[in-house]
Formats: sequence, C-alpha cells, structure tokens
Amino acid sequence: MIEVMAIKIIARKHDRSFHRSWEYNTILVENETEIIGVNNKTLVTNKDLSTFTTKNRSLFYFSKESWFNIIHIDDEKAPYYYCNISSPFEKEGDTLTYIDYDIDIKVDSHYNYEILDLDEYEINRKFYNYSTQLDKRIRKSMEELIKKLNNKELIFSQEKLNAYYKEYELKSRRKYD
Repeated sequence: MIEVMAIKIIARKHDRSFHRSWEYNTILVENETEIIGVNNKTLVTNKDLSTFTTKNRSLFYFSKESWFNIIHIDDEKAPYYYCNISSPFEKEGDTLTYIDYDIDIKVDSHYNYEILDLDEYEINRKFYNYSTQLDKRIRKSMEELIKKLNNKELIFSQEKLNAYYKEYELKSRRKYD
C-alpha cells in the first residue's frame, strides 16, 4: 500500500477563533511556497460544530506568500472556483491553518467572476479592528487574485488543473495497490 500524505485544513478568524475545518485532504505538491491538493467527500466542521460531507472533489491551492487561496470545485454540472481572501497559510505537523478575511470570489467555468461578502468583510473589519495596513493588504490581494485569474495562472489554467486531477486519480488508485 502506498503512503498518501494527508492534512487537515483549518480556517480561523482574525482573532484566531475557529471558523471551519476540512478533515482529510490529499497533498499533491508541497514546497517552501505552496501546497496543492485534493479533497473528495471530506468531513467539514463549521464553527457551530455542525458538519457535512463535501459532494464533489475539489482541488485547492494555498500559498505562503499570497493573501488568498483557491479552490476548484469539480461539480459535474457546473464546475467553478471559489477563492478566499486569506492570510498566507501556516503548517504545523499535518495541519494547515489560515485566517479567513471574509471576501470571496466565485469564478464560473467561463472565468466570469463575482466578488462576494464585502458586507461581511466590512462588519468584521470594524469588529476585529483591522489596521489600515491590513485593510490595504487585503484589497491589494483581491487585485492580485483577479490578475492571476485573468491571466489563467496557477490552478486557473485548465491544463494545470487537469494535470493535478490526473495525478490525484493515479495516487488514489496506487494507494490501494
């Protein structure tokens, strides 16, 4: 049986309080600057301790340098990207953690996007008393993310996306050999 590297992903709020977690996530790439992997039918726990299991496989991209993460949800009918403005990730042992800064960008399969939760961001910006510097960093990150999307960089590239999913399928088959 092949050893498959897996991690737990935890999203926190600015005060480090628990927001959400994804239990089992297969790592495809891990280096000094990024982690790329897939989860499939994984257990998700919300801050109110309610749980659900994801329906579709999802490819995720986390960076130690960029203030966002990207998730591709491989929905059979309408695949899409869900991007979070967030802190760069931290990893300790088999747990990846990041701060969720509320603003999300949903991208359809034609690369049309919608910015979500700006109202939630404004509420939390005041509640957690985000510094002016942090607010500027978050807004700059939105611009950087949209630029990467428009240039089809990172996992926005269909070619790279397909290659990562193929690698995941191969890893999944080999772990049972």
